[in-house]
Amino acid sequence: MKAGRRVVRFVKNLKVKLFPARPTGRFTQRTARLLSVALLGASLAGGWLTRGAYGAERLAELTGVFAADFNHDGSRVLVRTREDAMGLWDVATGAPVAGDLGTKTVGDKWVMSADARRVLVGFKAGGARIFDTTTGVALSPMIEFSLRDETHAAFSPDGTLVVMLDKTVAAVVQVESGRRMAMIPMDLPGAEDEPTTTSAVIFSADGAQCFLMNQTGTVMRYDTQTWKPSEPALRHPAAPQAYTFGFAVSRDGKWIATFDNPGENGPQGHLQIWDAAKGKALGKPLSAMNGMEGCFLPSSDRLLIMPGRGEARVRDLPSLKGYAIRQHDEIEGPSVEVSPDGRWLLSWGSDRSLHLLDAATGAIKGSQSSGAAIRQVLVSPDTSGCFVLFDNTAFLAQNHHDFYVVKLDFPAFRITHSRRFTESVQRMALSPDGGRLLIQAGSSDRERLLFLNTADLTPPP
Repeated sequence: MKAGRRVVRFVKNLKVKLFPARPTGRFTQRTARLLSVALLGASLAGGWLTRGAYGAERLAELTGVFAADFNHDGSRVLVRTREDAMGLWDVATGAPVAGDLGTKTVGDKWVMSADARRVLVGFKAGGARIFDTTTGVALSPMIEFSLRDETHAAFSPDGTLVVMLDKTVAAVVQVESGRRMAMIPMDLPGAEDEPTTTSAVIFSADGAQCFLMNQTGTVMRYDTQTWKPSEPALRHPAAPQAYTFGFAVSRDGKWIATFDNPGENGPQGHLQIWDAAKGKALGKPLSAMNGMEGCFLPSSDRLLIMPGRGEARVRDLPSLKGYAIRQHDEIEGPSVEVSPDGRWLLSWGSDRSLHLLDAATGAIKGSQSSGAAIRQVLVSPDTSGCFVLFDNTAFLAQNHHDFYVVKLDFPAFRITHSRRFTESVQRMALSPDGGRLLIQAGSSDRERLLFLNTADLTPPP
């Protein structure tokens, strides 16, 4: 639920480690890209990259895993390696799925539908296509639109449409036919000549509305039957030094929150709440150091606001009353996760404590503390509990790792199961049906996938 989660490609990983995120002066983004490509070429020539999807015949042999996602029931996993090879694999047998989406597909990016039954894949050579995530069968013809890291895309709730947008245009495509239903220019009035961040797209829960944000934080609302805009456009009141923007929409499409981020060490950032139907701001912009993010609780009339620094807050709409979620240290704002039913909030931070809060009142209903850092928290789809990834590594310089995946139940908030890993764990992912947990583990460039049953955190047979 938290906004602003960022994933970057292998080439960008090299660049981010070596160069600033926003090069200035004569050292340009183009220079960084060229040098990154040179480094990648050197790594291929020198044999740095490991055996990936191109050579693996079984899922257990796959190394250098960069990203992975479950399909709707956890029976399949879509994998992208650091060599940009994408493939669909059967989790139970470990065999590649025979279909149009083979394990040697060379791809740039994918976007899953909300129900994880469809996936939009962008190809390295250009173009994109939609596939069934169980059979790997193509559900659309080739779409002439490049899906890159800087491109956003979203499926309509019923999966019949997909919207893809870059810095200049949004393409509305019918999945089955591949026909373009609309082409929407993204250079909206007031947009700057050189935008600094990508656009974004969100559908309302009923699919009747689609919201598009351009590079300067301007949001337009479209009727998905006619694809005509509803006036007025909502222009986010950006902070002077803001250069990234984001937005959230309530499930019923009634409320919108726009926000900006001036960077980790930046000054004040803004968040503005809007009445979407009236096209008017609700109160004055909120501000916080290092910017802030917002997400709506499932009830639609409550907004969780997470600042870079200071307390997080839950505000009722339209009154803007609510409660604070205290910090876990003296500077940074807390990390917060919302349960799918909106009943619970989980907050954690650098004090290494995890709190279970009643989302209605903000009251703490349970706590867990340990000497290990909390790296990730996932709530089960049925809201019966959560899974926490702890990092207890003390001798990183010696390449000794100590990670734990722990299962806690609600509302008792007690540990029911745990599992230890003596290698680095990059991330974990939960299947949409809640039955399986994916663990991406291993040293850099040699990451592999492990699977656990969520009932008892044991490997499947």
